[in-house]
Amino acid sequence: MSNSWPKIKSFNKVWKIDNEQEEDKWNKIINKFIGVIDKHLTNYWCECQRINKLEQRFCTFMGLEYKELEEEFEEFYDPHRDSYTACDFQITNLYKQIKSAQNKKCLATVLQCMFVVLEEEIKLEIELEEKLSPFPTGLTELTFTPLYEEIKALAELHQCFSLTKVENSVTIYPYGFPLLDEQVINKTLEGLEDYPYISEKFKHILTIYQSADSPHEYSDVITNLHKLIEMLFKTILNNQLSFEKQIKNIINEDDRLLSELGKFLKEAKISTYLRTMISYIFDKYKDYSNDFK
Repeated sequence: MSNSWPKIKSFNKVWKIDNEQEEDKWNKIINKFIGVIDKHLTNYWCECQRINKLEQRFCTFMGLEYKELEEEFEEFYDPHRDSYTACDFQITNLYKQIKSAQNKKCLATVLQCMFVVLEEEIKLEIELEEKLSPFPTGLTELTFTPLYEEIKALAELHQCFSLTKVENSVTIYPYGFPLLDEQVINKTLEGLEDYPYISEKFKHILTIYQSADSPHEYSDVITNLHKLIEMLFKTILNNQLSFEKQIKNIINEDDRLLSELGKFLKEAKISTYLRTMISYIFDKYKDYSNDFK
């Protein structure tokens, strides 16, 4: 038995397995995330009138029984932040769940729930603000956007996971998610920011594609994407034409014969070369998707 230990040690060395070093490295990563969240979110999350609601919603999404904060709190002034908060961030349920996250998946779960809570709260605040003032300040986004950007940068630096944001909706994906390797999906989602309903449908189609394991499921993705593109055309061009009619005459030497989509692309200063390529791609996609109907 004693002769077996050198072999185990050799294996660990080759595979760079060092539990203590790995644990210490992970704890440092966790502390970096906590530092970013504490810097950008404490004033908002721990605000006296808001903290109980946010903490309860967070625990609900995490599937946890809501636990009251460990100590009584009352509004106090923090000179370092120049603001009033109800308590220190370290006694919140959010902090405890981040601190206890054992791996990237656990951390991603906690942060996704945090972002969902923030998305709901910001949406309610924006709606209320619009009712009270014709000139919304959008102050919440001044906190939300830097928080997202720093978490995104930190997650990518340590290859923890990938994030995308459409308006105030953040989605967290596994790092190296195939569809995100070249940021194609990120750019698409950013381009759909003005069309939140279509953006949500697109993300749903991506989810189906990622989990698809049969020809039938893949055909559903193709069919649904066909319908979604048609919906996007109708929304942008404010008409009720079918996908097939939308893509006709994107290119034509006589501008009077251009389709609405063709006129839209030309007015957007899209070059003739790109419009020709777009026309070709859509025409081929039409034939391809029709084969699955």
